[in-house]
Amino acid sequence: ARYCLWELMKSLGLESLELQQDYRQRPYLNHPLWHISISHSYPFAVACISKKPFTGIDIEKKDRNVKKIAPRFLNPTELANWQADSLKLTLAWSAKESIYKAWKKPGLSFQQEIALKFIDEQFYGQVNSAEHFPIAFEQFDEFVITLVNH
Repeated sequence: ARYCLWELMKSLGLESLELQQDYRQRPYLNHPLWHISISHSYPFAVACISKKPFTGIDIEKKDRNVKKIAPRFLNPTELANWQADSLKLTLAWSAKESIYKAWKKPGLSFQQEIALKFIDEQFYGQVNSAEHFPIAFEQFDEFVITLVNH
């Protein structure tokens, strides 16, 4: 994933910036205007760079059995709406991972503080009842990618 990020930095002319790690070993760039996120799920890796401060990306394999853990990361409304749809469960897990990365708040509760809505084939996220924001997603092969760029 870091190689993917490095290639993205080169393509944007940002190779002079340094990739550093915070106290939780999370990567960041040594420039206050650029924000990054990375993820991997064998055999793929993804990365994003943005000037928007809330940036998070995630990739997940579709066949991962998220149904078992869904009650731990979905609120009751989300669970009732999506428990029968394995694709939406995987998208929801990935979307909440992307939001968690974007907010950079240790201990943010997937179930209680992050809410999702799926309206007209679009995912929307919300943290602690604040404004809704779109979550981009893409499916390919057996994987889904979600991106928060808010």
